[in-house]
Amino acid sequence: MDQLKAESKNITILTSDSEGYEASLRRWSGTAEKRAGAVAQVTTPEEVAAMIKFARKHHIEQVIRGGGQDTNGASSTEGGIVVDLSRMNRVTVDPENTTIVAEGGYLWKVIMKPRVITGLRLLALPHGLVIDNLLKVKMVTANSEIITASPGPIWALRGAGASFGAVVEFTYRAHQQREAVWAGLAAFTLGKLPAIVKFANDFALAANPDASFNFEFTNTTSRFWADVGHA
Repeated sequence: MDQLKAESKNITILTSDSEGYEASLRRWSGTAEKRAGAVAQVTTPEEVAAMIKFARKHHIEQVIRGGGQDTNGASSTEGGIVVDLSRMNRVTVDPENTTIVAEGGYLWKVIMKPRVITGLRLLALPHGLVIDNLLKVKMVTANSEIITASPGPIWALRGAGASFGAVVEFTYRAHQQREAVWAGLAAFTLGKLPAIVKFANDFALAANPDASFNFEFTNTTSRFWADVGHA
């Protein structure tokens, strides 16, 4: 760890005895949390490249943490180095060109406010998935090279981005949304599942094609459940 801190210059390195270490391990899903040997809280593509280079040089397992919302543990490591992008969360909206540029550690709660202010939207069925509106990425490859990828390489990134490098910046195509949009979250106990499934089937047959919803399953001890309550 001393060598890591010495070579990381201005990068914040958290270890098990550091203030903030436990919080840095938190993920949206508790099942995806592991105890890293070190967490590198980076703020620039160059710092990401430096951490990837260090881990490769010393044959240390490394993972990239973006929003920390994966459920399979891909953003966590047991004893390795987490390259944490959570401080790289800036979002820039260009209303004139209808584009949104977001750094690799952004969360939806960060991107929603500028979208609402400018009347733009990303997630809407007529325009496909968010990934369908990806125009360009800036990424750090496994050999620590910082590159900008557009149409060609993006086809690969859309399907298996984690296999090609650490994306530190996304450029999306946004779409005009001048009318009000209703959206919300409702939580129900397991006993109501049959009625919810029936509603879902009826909704799918009768709903406007612009409308959609999705299911999330959790348990009564999860942070998610505690935050939203239940009906």
